[in-house]
Amino acid sequence: MKAKHGALWIALILAAVVTLLFVILPASANLTIAYIFCLIGIALMESSFLLATAKNIPASYALIMQTGRFLPWSLIVSVAVLVLERLGVYMLPAIWHIVAQVILLAISAIQIVKVVAGGAYINEVAANVENKTSSWRELVNQANMLAARQTDADAKQAVKKVADALRYADPMSTKDSMQIEGKITWLLTELQSASFDEYKTHCAELLLLIQERNDIVRASK
Repeated sequence: MKAKHGALWIALILAAVVTLLFVILPASANLTIAYIFCLIGIALMESSFLLATAKNIPASYALIMQTGRFLPWSLIVSVAVLVLERLGVYMLPAIWHIVAQVILLAISAIQIVKVVAGGAYINEVAANVENKTSSWRELVNQANMLAARQTDADAKQAVKKVADALRYADPMSTKDSMQIEGKITWLLTELQSASFDEYKTHCAELLLLIQERNDIVRASK
C-alpha cells in the first residue's frame, strides 16, 4: 500500500512540474504536443505500476521498465524540437512531432503487450504445474499418515519406504502416467483396511508401480 501511495505521489509531482513548465514557457503547438505526451508517459508509468502490483504479474519489473522507456524518449524528442524552435534553427511541423510521439508510443505499447502476454503465460504454466503436483503431494501426505498410524514396526517400515519413494519421485504428472497414478491412489486407499500380509504385498506393489511411473515420466521429458 505504501509503495502504491509513493508511486502516486511521484506521478502527481511529475505532472505538476510538467504543467508548471507548460504554463511558464511561451505557448506553441509543439509545446502543447510535448505536454500532452509527457502526461501520457506519466500516466503509463503509474498505470503499469498499479497493474503489476494488483495483478501480481511475474514480469512486473519488465512491465514497469517498458512503460518507463516511453517518457524519457518522448522528453528527448520534445526537448530537441522545442530547443531548435526557440533558437530559430528549425521549426518542426506539429504534425511530424505528433507522428514521432505516436511512433514511440506504439513501440512501447507493443512491448507492453508482449510483457503482459508473457506474464499471463507464466501464470498459466505455474497454475498448470500446481494442479499437476498437488495431487502427488496428497499421495505423499496420505502415505505419511498411514506410516504414522502403524504400530507394527515391519508394517511401519514398509509404508515408510512407500512414502519416501513418493516424496522423492517427480511430482509432475503426465498424460501417460495418469493410469498408473490411479492404481497407486487405489492401493494407498486399500492399505487403510488391509491385513498385515496384504499390507506388505500392497507396499511391495506400490514400490514397483512408483518406479514404473518414474520411468514413464522420465521418458516423456
